[in-house]
Amino acid sequence: MTTINADSALEESRRKHRREVLLYILLPLLAGVVLIGIVMALVLVLPRALQVSLVADFTLTALMLCPLVICLLPFSVGLMTVALVSGRLHGVSAKPLRRVEALSLTMSDRAAGLGERISKLSIRLNAALAPLLDWIERAFSTQESASTSAEDTDHHEQ
Repeated sequence: MTTINADSALEESRRKHRREVLLYILLPLLAGVVLIGIVMALVLVLPRALQVSLVADFTLTALMLCPLVICLLPFSVGLMTVALVSGRLHGVSAKPLRRVEALSLTMSDRAAGLGERISKLSIRLNAALAPLLDWIERAFSTQESASTSAEDTDHHEQ
């Protein structure tokens, strides 16, 4: 049975966490900032009448066709606040959680080793007691079969 190396498992966990943060948080944020930058550059480059039309269309869309933008603004601000606070809590809780993860991996290795030792001991004990168990089984099965046949003849005579 292979055991998990705690240090390599912790390093793999850290690497996976960094990759997921980059892939699912920083990359979409960067894409949104770049998209807004491109739109802003486009507005600045275009002629005046088209700029006003773009700003008016965006305002109409945001304020008239999507009233949830206004209604959910306090909720959105609250969620952003919670995200910032949880980011700070993440930094504080990372070290204790890594210690718990290391302890968990160590205990898992110990339990696997103990289970392996117990199973080997059980196999050795069973192998050592096999002749005795066979002898006991033969002794009782002979007596049991003799008593069963005697009972069968008693029942047939009645």
